[in-house]
Amino acid sequence: MNSSSIEELKSYWDKLQSVKEKLDAEKRRFLEELEALVRRKPNASAEDYASSLGIGRATLFYRLKAMGLTLEDVRKAVFYEVEVETQRKIKKREVKALPPKDRQEFLQRDIVQKVIKKMRTGNVAESHIQQTIGIWYDVCKRYKIAPEDFVEDSKMEEIRNIIVDYINKVKEEGKEVRAYIAHLQTLAKWLEKPILPSYIEQQEYRGKYQSAELPPQLRELMVEEIMKYDNDIAKLALRAWIFLYYTGSRAESLTNFSIEGEFKVTWKEFAEVYGESEFIIVKTAEKGKKGQKFMWRKLIPKSWAKFIPARNLTPKELQKVRELTRRILEKLANEHPELFNNDTLKYVIDKKKTMHIWRHTFAREALRAFKWNRYLVAKLGGWVKDSNLQIYGDYDLLSLIQASAEKHEIRFCSEECKKKIEAFLSS
Repeated sequence: MNSSSIEELKSYWDKLQSVKEKLDAEKRRFLEELEALVRRKPNASAEDYASSLGIGRATLFYRLKAMGLTLEDVRKAVFYEVEVETQRKIKKREVKALPPKDRQEFLQRDIVQKVIKKMRTGNVAESHIQQTIGIWYDVCKRYKIAPEDFVEDSKMEEIRNIIVDYINKVKEEGKEVRAYIAHLQTLAKWLEKPILPSYIEQQEYRGKYQSAELPPQLRELMVEEIMKYDNDIAKLALRAWIFLYYTGSRAESLTNFSIEGEFKVTWKEFAEVYGESEFIIVKTAEKGKKGQKFMWRKLIPKSWAKFIPARNLTPKELQKVRELTRRILEKLANEHPELFNNDTLKYVIDKKKTMHIWRHTFAREALRAFKWNRYLVAKLGGWVKDSNLQIYGDYDLLSLIQASAEKHEIRFCSEECKKKIEAFLSS
């Protein structure tokens, strides 16, 4: 329809609006009901409209004439509304088909706003949302595609090919590919579209330091090393290690834990993993990734409970324990590099996560001991979502079968080492 035709229709629409402004409520309601009928049945006869309104044809024309209108006036005014809405939809479709000019325009697209809203409703961390949306924009910008293309069924194959190429380019740029895949998986989840090829979709996100842990032999060397100090901080550090190993807690729990009583386990397989059936219940308060505080109840074997700190550590004491632990791990890393895999070296030496490594160690040993029962391990160590534990236990099929066939226990160290600890702490 050309511009002159649009202008002509608009004159009818303007006339109708002018008339409606002067009408009383009853007459305006009558006119609006007629408009609604014309929108639904634009080509119906006057008789049809009158019948739907419950009046005769002559009455319909009489009422319109009294308002200074004809049925044709109403028809053309409604046609104008329809034409304007049609043009708006066409323009919107054209905009959707175009790549965003910049990040600001990208963020204003309806589909982007909807995905952000859904992720926030789903309690996704804001930092994760922003990174995911940033990668989505980067793909659109690099390949000159619209975000709306990601939900078009006819374009799924094209989008999947683009994502494969994008991941390859990210890899060539020396960036962490696994993180990009994780964010694209997040995007696929909230778009509810299979935008990733199956061989990428099946890859679970792994933590950067997935295999970081302190194996039994290394723990016993740490015990021997700390005994050389023979002072109060050394004894406090050893007690802290034992506490963190058995609770799988964050270091902050050492400043707020409390003992809530004892618990006897009747589950035979559970007791076999720990080597005993009597435990003490420890209550801790620990923050999650989003800063929330969570209360946890955890178990420590009764025979080891006498070795944990007798009271909460002060922040100053905890800092001294951190420093001593770091010093010992750095020394042992130089003397026994064979006991430190690459992830452990990077985690405790480069990242200086010398206390959080105990949480890793507990998680990996508990996952193996309880045959990858992530729900149970999450409750034992304090993870809000058991799926978070996949970053500690993402084994390939053959390794998983092999590890499951072996017997694994949750023991801080051997009985011989335990006797040395007892003697050291009681001296």
